[in-house]
This record gives sequence, C-alpha cells and structure tokens, in this order.
Amino acid sequence: MRWNFLFGLIACSLSLSAQTIGRATVFNFLNSSPTPQLTALGGVNVSDPSPDIGLAENNPALLRSSMHAQLGTSFARLPSGINAWNLALGYLHPKTQTRFLWSLAYLDYGSITETDAAGNSYGSIRPRDWYMQVSAAHDYAGHWTGGASLKFISSNYGLYRSNGIAVDVGLLYRDPVSQWMAGLLVRNMGTQLRKYDGTDPGDLPFDLQLGISKKLAHAP
Repeated sequence: MRWNFLFGLIACSLSLSAQTIGRATVFNFLNSSPTPQLTALGGVNVSDPSPDIGLAENNPALLRSSMHAQLGTSFARLPSGINAWNLALGYLHPKTQTRFLWSLAYLDYGSITETDAAGNSYGSIRPRDWYMQVSAAHDYAGHWTGGASLKFISSNYGLYRSNGIAVDVGLLYRDPVSQWMAGLLVRNMGTQLRKYDGTDPGDLPFDLQLGISKKLAHAP
C-alpha cells in the first residue's frame, strides 16, 4: 500500500507541469541554497546523508528521524545589498515513523527606485521573493526512502506580482553494508497561479538530479 501511494504521488506530481526546454523561467530564486553546506557542495546534493536539515529541505528523501525538533536557520548577505533568510523545522511522527519538515525562505532585495519606461520616478519599492514548504518522508522495504515537498511561492516587485505552487519528489536508496547511497530528485514541478502583469505565463525552473555517495573504508 505504501509503494502504491509513493508511485501515485510521483505520477500525480509529474502531471503538474511539462516545462519546455530552452524557455525563460520564473521564480529562479527557488534554486538558491537553503544552507551553507549545500552551497559548499556546489548547490547540488541528493544523496549525502548529513544530519543538516537544510539538505533535507533540498531533497525531502534525506529527512531522518534524528532531525526531530531540529531547527535550522541561515542568513546570507549577498552582493548589491540582497539579504537571504531561511528557517526550517523537523518533526517525527512516532506512530507512523513519518518525518515532516516545514521551512520558509525569504529574499529581500533592499530599497530601489521605481520608474516608468520614460524614466520618471514614482518613489521607491522593496522587491522580495519567498516560498513556504512542507515536506514528508517515509522508509520503504528497509533500504528505500521516499519524500515529497509542496511549496507555495510568492514574488513581489512593486506593481509586478506573481505566485505559484510547486512539488519536489525525492527517492533515496541506502546500502549500509557497502556504505553507499544513491538519490534521485525531481524539483520544481508546478505552475504559476498568478502571472506578472503584462507578461505571458512562465515555466518554473524544473530540474532533474541524480547522485551517488560512497563512504570510504577508513574515513571518519
């Protein structure tokens, strides 16, 4: 029954949106890293079993029981006065052994001058992007973990505002004897619920990731 639920969730998620390769995408801030460790790994990780809850925010299949009540926070000061905040909280449901995660990511681009096409100034605005995410993960057949995340996305650039919804689906295989893991992640399947005024609907930054991690025999 659990396998049927997992495969059904993946099938429903894949039907949310079919992005066109080569088209411009919206909500590209979804690709920002939620944790410094993920940034150090090049912004891509689907199989590293680190206890950092920020990695589980990126791939829900990495949610672990040890992340129960773990609170993760991060702040980044980016070029041009951009500030990025991230908050994540883990929870383990003891009866079902299902792990949950709630997170919020917020980007503040500071105060900028608002002008029209002719250069006339209309004061200042504070552009911002944010998304809120709820994730769940469960173990299957001993070696497998399946996880999914649902994200509500909001973007506000003065008169230009948009929001959307997206789903991530992750799958992790663990072999404790040989100390290796393999992960698959399908990110940002979704759509705009409200497009920016005067623009055509855009695709979300869909991404498909596959990774393998192996612990060396004498590594700590």
